[in-house]
Amino acid sequence: MTRALLLLIVFSFLGIVATLASGLAVASGHLGVRGHVSIALPTLVLGLAAQTVSIFYFVGTGVWVKDMVREHGLDAGFVARTREFKKNLSAWSLGAALALMAAFILGGGVDAGKVPWPVHAALAALAFLVTAVTAYRTIIIVGMNMDLQLEVDRCIGKERATPGLPSA
Repeated sequence: MTRALLLLIVFSFLGIVATLASGLAVASGHLGVRGHVSIALPTLVLGLAAQTVSIFYFVGTGVWVKDMVREHGLDAGFVARTREFKKNLSAWSLGAALALMAAFILGGGVDAGKVPWPVHAALAALAFLVTAVTAYRTIIIVGMNMDLQLEVDRCIGKERATPGLPSA
């Protein structure tokens, strides 16, 4: 799950870079709108999936830590740390998802002649920035979460077969 999340985050970010580049190609007349949309739509889906999986990843690993703390009488500080991870990432993940959706929707408005292209371009740039910050934060916090899981494993005397994945 950890590797899948990190791959989703990286490919989502690369998709946003490709979408921005294709938008610039449309603006310069080197690419048609259909080409831009054919990149933007899968990028939106991938970006929404990445943010959703990110949130569920931290919910799932938080439940696992909470169960281990309860079952083995471990320090409640472990649970507090998982809550801090979720708190430090949830708003960013939601913001990235909303910015991606808004940029995509307003892009349709540009194509329909209802929204000026600079509005779409500005929102696309904002989506890029928010997603970049979110990707960076996610990668850092996933690493911290993996360290926490390994710490819990050491406390209960288990070794992980695969780092970053909850042990049974």
